[in-house]
Amino acid sequence: MIAGEYVNSLDEVVSLARGVIHEFLATCQDYPYVMADSLLDVLTKGGHSRSLQESETSSPEDEGQSRTLDAAKETEQASEVEPAGRVGSGSQDRLAALEAVANLGAPVEVFDSEEAEVFQRKLDETTRLLRELQEAQNERLSTRPPPNTICLLGPSYRELHLAEQVTNNLKELAQQVTPGDVVSTYGVRKAMGISVPRPGAGSSLVDLTEDFEEAKKTDVAECGPDGSQS
Repeated sequence: MIAGEYVNSLDEVVSLARGVIHEFLATCQDYPYVMADSLLDVLTKGGHSRSLQESETSSPEDEGQSRTLDAAKETEQASEVEPAGRVGSGSQDRLAALEAVANLGAPVEVFDSEEAEVFQRKLDETTRLLRELQEAQNERLSTRPPPNTICLLGPSYRELHLAEQVTNNLKELAQQVTPGDVVSTYGVRKAMGISVPRPGAGSSLVDLTEDFEEAKKTDVAECGPDGSQS
């Protein structure tokens, strides 16, 4: 009787474990594909996710046709045996789809030019915001304060809003370039308090103590033991 209860409880544990494993396998995603999707989202500015959403929200007729084609492909694959060492057609299709999404159907040169165009537009927008911020600051500082006010007027809401936009744009631009394009190594070390000679400044330095030492030696040579000059 005890053995029967033990067997029943063991069967329940096994069935529960199988259910948990089955649910995990049904809901989990393949990590390399998730990492590739994230990388493609970064490269395409979210275009990869939008294309996937558009493909998922296709019409029911298209879904029925795709299911029919998938069933036909599975039948053909079942009837044919692939040679050893050959990559599956599903993997090839997925790799082709990833390449198409990564390049957006355009050559690499076109993709680079589009990235440069977006970067330039962001630079132009930041320049315009800086000019507007300068105009707002000049307008505030040129306004005469009231007689009973000693301190200057504080920044207006427009100035704070423009400064926030400029800061956000500069952050986005700095994230798209290397640290060396934003600030030099000498500037970083100087801000940290590390005394490092400026690159190329060694040859331009002039030793001003040479003339002083030569003049001192001359004075010592001209003076005698009793302090009188010879």
